Amino acid sequence: MDIMEMELKSRLFSKFDPASKDNDQFGKHLQRALRLSPEQMAACIGKLAELRLVRVESEISQISEGVLPGLKTCGTTVEMRAVQKDLYRWGTSVQEYESEILDTAGVISVHIGLDEGTPRDFYFQMSENDLEDLISQLKAARKDLHALTQFISTRQASGDDPQ
Repeated sequence: MDIMEMELKSRLFSKFDPASKDNDQFGKHLQRALRLSPEQMAACIGKLAELRLVRVESEISQISEGVLPGLKTCGTTVEMRAVQKDLYRWGTSVQEYESEILDTAGVISVHIGLDEGTPRDFYFQMSENDLEDLISQLKAARKDLHALTQFISTRQASGDDPQ
């Protein structure tokens, strides 16, 4: 649970008072409707904040998922491929073709699976340099996310929160 979620939850439940007259009446209605004992009713009233907490976590999860497909899985394989002097050309005589390997090159094959959408699976390859660039991009995105969370927490703590 991050700081933003904790502050959101504490703000939502800061005014929840199980002993208030409103909640007492709610508890009595709950007790009658569900045929609860006084002990069961007290336990239910005491758990209302936690039940709402689950709902808030679900809403936060739905908001963070957004409208775009989400990442479901990611897999990689590493392969060595031949660097050939000449490639065979379709339609030419295979008897005249000479295969000569000059070197090898490492290639990373990537599979990305999404939770929804069409297509759900993407396959592509990348070089080591591409991989380093992708790692840098993702690390920068993580820094941006942490900066955003810190910004929101600082605003809320200082009272500049527009809500």
